[in-house]
Amino acid sequence: MARYSDEILGRIRDSVDIVEWVSQVVPLKKAGANYKGLCPFHEEKTPSFNVHPGKRIFYCFGCSRGGDIFKFTMLHRNLTFPEAIRILADKAGVSLPASAPETPPDEGEERMKRGIRKINETAARFYRDTLSSKAGAGARKYLAERGISDASIETFGIGLAPAGWQNLLEHLGRNGFSSRQAVAAGLAKPRSGGDGAYDVFRGRIVFSIRAPGGGITGFGGRTFGGEEDAAAPKYLNSPDTPVFRKNRILYGLHESKETIRGDRTALIVEGYFDVIALHQHGFKNVVASMGTALTSDHVGILRREGFCETLVFCFDPDAAGEGAARRGGAMLLEKYQQAGLPEKWRGGKELTTLLEMGGPGGGAWNRMALRVVVLPSGFDADSYVRSRGAESFGGLLEKAKNLIDYLLDRTVSAHPADSPIERRLEALQEAASLLSGQREAVRREYVRDLSERLRIDGDLAERVLRSRGRRDEGVQATVEVKAKSERLPPAEKMLVQVLLSHPELAVRLDLPMESFSDPRLRRIGSAAVASAGEAETGGLGEGEFVPAVLAAVGDPDVEKLAAALAMTPPVWADEPERAAGECIARILSDGLKRRKEDWRSRIDDAKRRGDEDAVQSLMEEREAMRREQVAPLQEVTQAE
Repeated sequence: MARYSDEILGRIRDSVDIVEWVSQVVPLKKAGANYKGLCPFHEEKTPSFNVHPGKRIFYCFGCSRGGDIFKFTMLHRNLTFPEAIRILADKAGVSLPASAPETPPDEGEERMKRGIRKINETAARFYRDTLSSKAGAGARKYLAERGISDASIETFGIGLAPAGWQNLLEHLGRNGFSSRQAVAAGLAKPRSGGDGAYDVFRGRIVFSIRAPGGGITGFGGRTFGGEEDAAAPKYLNSPDTPVFRKNRILYGLHESKETIRGDRTALIVEGYFDVIALHQHGFKNVVASMGTALTSDHVGILRREGFCETLVFCFDPDAAGEGAARRGGAMLLEKYQQAGLPEKWRGGKELTTLLEMGGPGGGAWNRMALRVVVLPSGFDADSYVRSRGAESFGGLLEKAKNLIDYLLDRTVSAHPADSPIERRLEALQEAASLLSGQREAVRREYVRDLSERLRIDGDLAERVLRSRGRRDEGVQATVEVKAKSERLPPAEKMLVQVLLSHPELAVRLDLPMESFSDPRLRRIGSAAVASAGEAETGGLGEGEFVPAVLAAVGDPDVEKLAAALAMTPPVWADEPERAAGECIARILSDGLKRRKEDWRSRIDDAKRRGDEDAVQSLMEEREAMRREQVAPLQEVTQAE
């Protein structure tokens, strides 16, 4: 990743007006010194998104996102910092220098990723060739019995890892790869004694796992009999590497993404054979989570790569499959409930959730419908479609339940009507979290249904659901932001606000940063002092002071706080120097109180221990403070 100088970044900021840039996405209206509009990063009715042209920053008081023009571009378009720089540089007409890697080329992350993809491609060819060879006869027979066609073997890159400990390693060695590279790619493991390495996949059918763009990122292996595999786990995936993260990869997406784009629907199954069998029967919008619960990263990939609007879960009806559906569904419902949506968009018999997934033109909330296919007991998607056929499976898809009905059904079945009242109330409490985002009319319908099914008085059910289920996370997020701001030490907060609006005072005044009690405000204040000094010597141009402070604080949460404070003028905005003086006096006074309390605690402790040396040292410390006129400690003297 390239580093660009502050001079380059300053030229870009000077050339691209942040108000004009943001206005391409958000209609803005002048409001005092700021411009306001509806936030593009969360749903709201009342504008809380602000852009300050003088300070060249933005901040939303509803969702706490804030920063400079580079940060806005990163958030809105889901870009890295260098990518945002390149886009804005092109807009500004600023030529960027040739990229210089942060680390030597042979150690760079991108070089490592390219190397892993290259060795993966070599391994995949070896596995495919082995499957086609005489040694692959047993594996080919097994695949044929599972209904896997030759065309699917080719399309999905299925191969065979032969039994033995170093077959792949020897092949890679002949092709110029070291065992160290094989270990880094997750294809081999070092021996416990430190002498050499051995193949990860042995005696297994091997499935190539591809990124959406087609590059092989890892592999999955399945046993198919034989003594060597008898005690081994049935399925084995590549370990995490720089190009493979199981919770961020969906098997089959490369092969399915075009159909998903066309159908706007993705079918989520559990395993490799499920994906391949459904593809062979005409269902080509299928991906697998490879045995892990669906994550927000998975959904984000589907949204970006597949333009997906509907997710259909199709997990096995056993405990593991149901657990995967519940965990994935719970994650999506939590996203839905955190959205703070307008009432007209909430819930209903066709449940929807809105997920913040960004992407080009993104940053808005994208609607996704969630449904669940319920398979008969004893079947998975693979066995069902092979035994019952495509038409029957298509019928199941047509009867798919919306996610909330499915989850409520499972909750009620675990707490039947003849169980003790305590257990039935537990079911209501679980249901409350599922219903918390629903429209009032829909929620009342569910209350009636649940009270009948659980044999609980309707009024009691209503009270339980209301007490555990009502919340508005959008409003709550705003309250939390304000609460955090209000909890800041007032004098320290106001002094930082003054400095962010009047950097000349940061140079002229003697600021007591060491006396700040809040480490976040101390960090912002110190960054303001440093940036103000740079501005005074000509190191920063007009309008670059606040962006420089945000860049210097070095912590995303502190950066958000700094942006919020910069957007909020201090109470004494018309008398900044007087305000700063009052704040400094209060901060010193508060610091004095803390020092006295600490001194009193330490000397009391020393007296209790009978530590005369410590008492003497503390008395000398008090005298030194008196001479420095830092802490008179009159109250301490009177207390003795």
